[in-house]
Amino acid sequence: MPLYECTRWEGEPVGAEGQRLCWADPEELGRFDMPEADIPLVGPVRSAALRRRRGVPVDGSDAATAAAEAA
Repeated sequence: MPLYECTRWEGEPVGAEGQRLCWADPEELGRFDMPEADIPLVGPVRSAALRRRRGVPVDGSDAATAAAEAA
């Protein structure tokens, strides 16, 4: 399942199929109801956010990204 990080946008995001959306920190992701297939992506998203905060580049070639793509 592909993951995308959006760093620039205009307007307010809306669910294309009526999904509810909200802004959340990566640490909060585990508290949301989500499809079973999305649950394995929570860890890699959190790891990437932590590395980014520490100034470690996240370029899509790291192990967490590979794990997310394999899920």
